Amino acid sequence: MAIDALEDIIRSAVRGYPVGPKSGNQLHRHLHDSIVAAGLDPDFEDSRGFLRPGEAVWRDKHSGKVVETAGRRRIDLVVRDGGRVIALIEVESDLNDLRESGVSNRSGH
Repeated sequence: MAIDALEDIIRSAVRGYPVGPKSGNQLHRHLHDSIVAAGLDPDFEDSRGFLRPGEAVWRDKHSGKVVETAGRRRIDLVVRDGGRVIALIEVESDLNDLRESGVSNRSGH
C-alpha cells in the first residue's frame, strides 16, 4: 500500500472524531481498528520489537537533535503491510502537546 493511501485512511478516521482531554487511548484504538479494516497490520506499542533497545529515534524537546535512548521506545502503532513496516504512528493523549511551533514539556516528556 502506498503511504498516500495510509494517510487517507488516517485522515478519514480522525475527521470528525470527538476529541477531548485525555482522549488519546480511545483515538489510539479507533485508528488501530480503521487501519485493520483497510487490510493492514498495526502493532500496538511496537509489541513485536521493530525498534531496538537503545536505538536513537527521538528528538530532544529543547535542542531538536536526535538523542540516545536508554530503553526501547514504544511507538503507539507500528503499521505493517505484508510483514513490511510502512509507518510509525504516535497518538497524543494530551492535545496540548501538539502545537504549531515549539513543544510542551509536560511531566518532562
